[in-house]
Amino acid sequence: MSGVFDRLFSGEKRSIRRVILDRDLLDELLGAASRAYPREFGALLEGSFENDSLEIGGFILPQVLLGTDNVLMKIGMLPSTTETVGSVHSHPSSSPIPSTADLHFFQKRGIIHFIMANPYVRCKVKGYDRWGRQIRFSIE
Repeated sequence: MSGVFDRLFSGEKRSIRRVILDRDLLDELLGAASRAYPREFGALLEGSFENDSLEIGGFILPQVLLGTDNVLMKIGMLPSTTETVGSVHSHPSSSPIPSTADLHFFQKRGIIHFIMANPYVRCKVKGYDRWGRQIRFSIE
């Protein structure tokens, strides 16, 4: 995963070689996406850095407006101490490909983003860096 993306961390450039998504967290997110259908579901992701790995183990539900083709997150309402590493949202269609609006959001908030496509199963989840390039990740 070398070279997929870098993160500014304590003034140093830090390379992330591995992204790990918690299995129980993913199942919870897939369930939320399924319950929100036919609307999109969205959340911000919490994670921690361990050596050259990013481990994603939690999420924050900001105030959101759910639509059939978008999710509007009111990020300005989050406490300033909230640290997130990216986002996750669902597509009611079978396509996990980011839209133009998705790509715009990716560049503004976080370093890792996931899209869950319908049907909401693990193999329909794709990960992207902030520039919209697909990344590999493991589910553990």
